[in-house]
Amino acid sequence: MSWLLLIATLPGQNSGLRVRFWRQMKALGAAILRDGVYLLPQRSELRQSLDELRGELSAAGATAYIVELAKQDAELEDEWLGLFDRAEAYRECKAELDALLKAFARVHGSGSTPSISALAQKPGSGLRDRLLPRRRSRTGTTRRGGRGGASHAPLQPR
Repeated sequence: MSWLLLIATLPGQNSGLRVRFWRQMKALGAAILRDGVYLLPQRSELRQSLDELRGELSAAGATAYIVELAKQDAELEDEWLGLFDRAEAYRECKAELDALLKAFARVHGSGSTPSISALAQKPGSGLRDRLLPRRRSRTGTTRRGGRGGASHAPLQPR
């Protein structure tokens, strides 16, 4: 598998930029190798997102480099693939969802079960970002939604 490596140095005084950058890297599902060094599987849509992010960082006075890495030895490949293992996060999310469904059943009776989308939209549930995929609207902006979203996890290595 080929990889993308983003190496970034952000100005220390711009905390807003740091937060936006961190959120964007998290949304892409990047693995953190060390401070300022992020790893993603080589995919055209991820490369495009990194190119756009690099432009934003440059405009804000930061530096960023995108490096394409060829397939690595088996041991390192396994280690890097492990950085993208979301099994524990999915178990935690499922446990939280199960608890919400039980609480809902206690309040509304066991005959009515809400949709996952409805539960995820509940303010303060914390489930929205973890359950609902990002999708592009007709205007090209990204939004979250419960219906018609992406049918795959965007960062599962192919």
